[in-house]
Amino acid sequence: MIRKENGPLHNSFDLLATNWDADGKEYIAFVEHKKFPIYGSQFHTEKSGIVAPVYVEIPISQNAISFRKYLADFFVGEALKNENKFEDQKHLNENNFNNFNPVYFLSFGNPTLGYGYFFSVNGYPVRNIFLD
Repeated sequence: MIRKENGPLHNSFDLLATNWDADGKEYIAFVEHKKFPIYGSQFHTEKSGIVAPVYVEIPISQNAISFRKYLADFFVGEALKNENKFEDQKHLNENNFNNFNPVYFLSFGNPTLGYGYFFSVNGYPVRNIFLD
């Protein structure tokens, strides 16, 4: 069983969902931080009903699409709670994603072209990867 009451993340995160891999092994699929608006997902919450399941199995049932819409509304609501903003239009323009060049790549075992943006914060490398 995956739910360890004494696991390293148990005091910080609530387990919201599990799933099973191709070998039938259960894994954590969705978590929520107990105190902060931090969520972790081991699936693409946005793909149901948008991406045709050509290479991988993507649920396209009405329930899957309804769940995607619910999550989208929920995450937008969470984002709207954030009061951080750029001090002016100049700083917004300077830090816009359109100013940065993505790095394109193919993942092993995944025929889909992906891309990512690589940054450093205080000298430490940080990467944000978006797979299409």
